[in-house]
Amino acid sequence: MKWKFWKGKEEAPKKPGNGPGRFGKAEDKPAPEELLRRNLREEMAKVNMRLFYLGSGEPEKENALRERADQLSGQVEEIEGKRGGLSRGEERADTIRWIEAAEEAMKQIKAERPQKEPRQIESDLRFERIQRRHEKIDLDEDALVRFFASGDAYCNRGPFLQLAKFHELLENGPDAKRIEKRIKKKARKLAKKERGKEAAKNFEKDYGITNVMFACQHMPAREVETLLHQDEEYESKYMQDALWRQVMCRGRDEGLYAQGVEGEKSGLLRLVNIILEGRIRFGMYGTLTETLGRTDPVVSEAGSYGPYYVVIGGVCGDMVKPSPERGYIIPEELHSAYLVPRDSEKKMVTEAVFRGVELGIVTEGEAVGALARLITYQEFVDAPYGVFDFVFREKATLSENPSEEERAAREFFSKNAKEMEGRLSRPAGN
Repeated sequence: MKWKFWKGKEEAPKKPGNGPGRFGKAEDKPAPEELLRRNLREEMAKVNMRLFYLGSGEPEKENALRERADQLSGQVEEIEGKRGGLSRGEERADTIRWIEAAEEAMKQIKAERPQKEPRQIESDLRFERIQRRHEKIDLDEDALVRFFASGDAYCNRGPFLQLAKFHELLENGPDAKRIEKRIKKKARKLAKKERGKEAAKNFEKDYGITNVMFACQHMPAREVETLLHQDEEYESKYMQDALWRQVMCRGRDEGLYAQGVEGEKSGLLRLVNIILEGRIRFGMYGTLTETLGRTDPVVSEAGSYGPYYVVIGGVCGDMVKPSPERGYIIPEELHSAYLVPRDSEKKMVTEAVFRGVELGIVTEGEAVGALARLITYQEFVDAPYGVFDFVFREKATLSENPSEEERAAREFFSKNAKEMEGRLSRPAGN
């Protein structure tokens, strides 16, 4: 073998390969069996994306897609079993290829789908009912003056139903400008009296930065916030948790999707709010896998946006609507599971939702239906394969010829529902 000389420096000849790989390094040409494995996994991604966006009322198409997904999964498992598993780098490269294939399938599906109006679903009616709770109360200007003067609008804490009433008035009320001007004037005066001249001087700046319209949006979870205590130490290093790693592997193996709920952004509170409202207000769902550092993909990775997740086992495309703020509105009918790390978080979320029943935010049936899907990392990892692909889009009884996965899902979630019904029926304190 000859050496190549260039400007007095010698350089070893490059190994034959495919040129730069996905991580900026030379990548050897894969063996035929490895190439087959990659192609099978990319087809799995496309099949799963078609299941993800499949509309209701298409059982034949759904069964055919599920059958093909099972075939592909079996072939991939057989090849990977012979190899003895994958390295960390191979898993990361696999996930990138999966996302790229899913993006390609998504674009194709959207091009094929006819444009139609999203249909009305049950959880929409629930959301509207919760948002209308403020209609029965009168506007308390003094409460709002104290709220804005205190500076608590920075953290969106305050007289929640009053804020919802004020929000509606600012949007629709005939005297909105006059009332807002009066409240601002009183609040500035009170801020000067209680917090000093500097607070009054910067009041206009504070008022603008806070974005009153956003601060006034009602989050029912704020009414049960005192029951939630986040473990900030755990949330800062949850990706070091071995169980979290198992969750990500399970998500990758099943091709699951999820909405991450970040701990540093009041994650536990926002998860409870999703459960109470019955929707993700502005979702940017992604694969339930760890992050790979991609920027602004069509389908991102939800893993690094935890440690709380709403697992989305299969999306009926006509039930997902664009959010007026950003992302998508993803209704409760498509939430396969609410995932929390440990029993301590599960207990807090359960108690908060039970308090929501006492306050009249949700009904007992709505609470039980949601909490049946509240599970820990360990319960997620131990669950039968395929139960999180089950879509709750109709909340109906078993079909005439239920699949094995459907039976397993019903059994798994029914057990949780019975436990929650039993807890709700017990007297408080027991």
